[in-house]
Amino acid sequence: MNDIWTGTAWGIDQQALKARHIATAAQQKTALINQVSDHINILLDAIAMDNQQTDIQQLAALKQYRVALMRIDPNTAPEINWPALPQ
Repeated sequence: MNDIWTGTAWGIDQQALKARHIATAAQQKTALINQVSDHINILLDAIAMDNQQTDIQQLAALKQYRVALMRIDPNTAPEINWPALPQ
C-alpha cells in the first residue's frame, strides 16, 4: 500500500506511490516494445516473401511507434503520454 502513518494521521506515502508508478510504466513500456517488435518481425518475413507495399508502409509506422516508445522515460510516470499504436 501507499499509506504511511504521519504521527497523527494516515497519509499517502508519495515516494512509494511514485516508485510504483515508475515500475508500472517501465513494465508497460517493455511489454509494448516486445509486442510491436514481434509484429515488426512478422512483417519483415512477409516483406521478404512478397514485398507488399501495404506491409512496407505498416512496417515504417510500427518502427516509428517503437522508437516513440523507446524514448519514453518511465521516471515521468504517471504523467506519460503513451503513443498510439498505428493502424
